[in-house]
Amino acid sequence: MNVWKRTVTAAVVTLVGAFTLDALPAAASTQSNYIKALHRAAPSTKAFSNKKLVGLAKADCASLSFAPISDVAGLLDEPSNTFHFPKAQVPKVVTVAVDYYCPKYKKDLASLKKVPTQTAAPKTTQTTAPKTASPPPPPTPTVPALTQQQQSAVEAAKQYLSTQAFSQQGLIDQLDSSAGSGYSVNDATVAVDSLNVNWNNEAVLAAKEYLQTQPFSCTDLIQQLDSSAGDQYTVAQATYGATQAGGCAGGVPATGSTGSTGSTGNTP
Repeated sequence: MNVWKRTVTAAVVTLVGAFTLDALPAAASTQSNYIKALHRAAPSTKAFSNKKLVGLAKADCASLSFAPISDVAGLLDEPSNTFHFPKAQVPKVVTVAVDYYCPKYKKDLASLKKVPTQTAAPKTTQTTAPKTASPPPPPTPTVPALTQQQQSAVEAAKQYLSTQAFSQQGLIDQLDSSAGSGYSVNDATVAVDSLNVNWNNEAVLAAKEYLQTQPFSCTDLIQQLDSSAGDQYTVAQATYGATQAGGCAGGVPATGSTGSTGSTGNTP
């Protein structure tokens, strides 16, 4: 990006801290769903008001009309920016903003994979050997040929998983949401069921993201991962994730977590 475009883009994003852009009005339900998805995807956003976060989404969308998505994302972790999000959460902030306020730029989200954001251990490795070995990923289920819509939903699901951690039910809800991808419940469910995903590992990544932004007790972390208003992992997946992420160093309390049962998942 040349100096002029970078300066204009930085100004648009930074000025959001003072007022909300009105170029892209949205229904109250869209705003509510956007804020909920944003808090789950990037917990550091909880430090800002809803009005400011909506303004950020609109500013990002306005900037994308003349700047590459990777450059717009790159501004959000600079110390001089009003927000200055942790680098690992910046692509997630931009992804949620695009999903809810300017989905015409979804095809550009693939370029965010080129932005170095991985601070936690890769999904395929573990930083701490578990006392009990993690169950192996389930075999790919044999399913009938997918329809065109279901194949499209599969690609959308893979894109979501490349930018943040999801539970099985959480991913279905994201694909099915009218404010998200807008697929039917059946197509979203078939698409997610066709994936070979280790939901235990997803729970570990989600737990690490929470612990990087604020302190949690073991019980509270499990409840956040398991809650129907949170990530919707099963109790077993949430407990595994919290333990492997280091959030239960003293052991899981005897009372355990009694949140919602979350999704069924392909692994315990």
